Amino acid sequence: MSGKLSLNKEQIFVVLKEQNEAFHQPLPQLFKRKHSQNLSSLVSTKQVTILEGLRRSGKTTVLRELQALLLSGCERKQILYIDLEDHRFINSLGLALVQESLALYQERVAASGQIYVFIEGINVLADDERRELNDWMLSVPKIKFILSYSGQGAKQYFAAASSYRIYPLSYSEWVLATQQSFGALSFAEYLQKGGLALLNGSGLDYAAYLDSVLMRDVVEQHQIRNVNILKRLAIYLISSIGERFSYNKAAQDLDASINTIRDYVVALEASGLFILVDEASSSSNSTSQSKVHVVDNGLARALNLGLELGLTENLIENTILLELKQSDVEVFYHKAKRECDFVIKRDGAVELLQVIESAQSIRKVDSDIRIKGLIEARDNYASTKAVVLSADGSNLVLASQAGDIVLMPVWQYIKSSQLELQVL
Repeated sequence: MSGKLSLNKEQIFVVLKEQNEAFHQPLPQLFKRKHSQNLSSLVSTKQVTILEGLRRSGKTTVLRELQALLLSGCERKQILYIDLEDHRFINSLGLALVQESLALYQERVAASGQIYVFIEGINVLADDERRELNDWMLSVPKIKFILSYSGQGAKQYFAAASSYRIYPLSYSEWVLATQQSFGALSFAEYLQKGGLALLNGSGLDYAAYLDSVLMRDVVEQHQIRNVNILKRLAIYLISSIGERFSYNKAAQDLDASINTIRDYVVALEASGLFILVDEASSSSNSTSQSKVHVVDNGLARALNLGLELGLTENLIENTILLELKQSDVEVFYHKAKRECDFVIKRDGAVELLQVIESAQSIRKVDSDIRIKGLIEARDNYASTKAVVLSADGSNLVLASQAGDIVLMPVWQYIKSSQLELQVL
């Protein structure tokens, strides 16, 4: 259904004018995020581009960055911005609103040449409206569409589009944004604050933020019936950060059916709040469990009473995972007799990472269960790169009976493997 317009042309144009004046306001100094280079190469193609990710994780900032890039080669009147989440559009949502907005823009702004249309908040459209929008966009000539979607999974409605996942600031991005240096002090600060606070302000109310994501991007999007179970499950998952997750145990602890827990976990992961990491050998192991990670350390610390104020291995794992998810790699964990935190597959090669809170906690290399887990994984995957990462210490080579083990600070590993970022 294309949707019936409750606003007339003049009312729609007033909203569009206000939205576009705000969108075109001078930008503060921005920095390029890790995906910026890939995204900027797509603005000249006809293919629809979708930015998806957790609500308030920086999608609008990336849209503004792309807009600034376009303005270096086109006129402002060639760019139209439509925010479907504007409350004034609530009774007019649908394809008809987008079509009328574009028609008014072409009629009154009279842009010529290539047109770029930014549409924010397409997740507020019903499923059939998203598919209708997709079919229409593919039929419109000389227009490049760039969409934003809160959560993930937009490709099921926009199959021909290029989809890019936006995450809260990783440690390497946060260092650049705060103009700090890589090191133990900045890493300790990031572990506590995460990246959402910098994007949304230090006074971010994490509880209210979580409620907003749950209601707008989970309950409304997935027709959740038992909101109480959903909220309890979200806190349960946050409390399980870095741990293997059992659907059976969660069902028992929350007094819910296993099917409900499975469905709700899928919906929560789709919102972008959580990242589930599978066991590397899960395809041959039906009893394998996924590890739960929270997309932001600040959110995890604010809502997980079990996290202590000091550095923890779980938060370090979370930080590394967010860094890895912004790179072109596959991420798993290893579990057999022992466990290894990260199995990273890239271009046919396998890299292994084992996380410890402090280098000083290793007393005897050959008897340390974490070192044994790394060695077991190294032997299993025939990996030539196996590293122990800690929040402190310096670069060391640990001699063991099974061969030398490299130990290095997490921040140094991230610095050495990060993509080049530059201030705009």
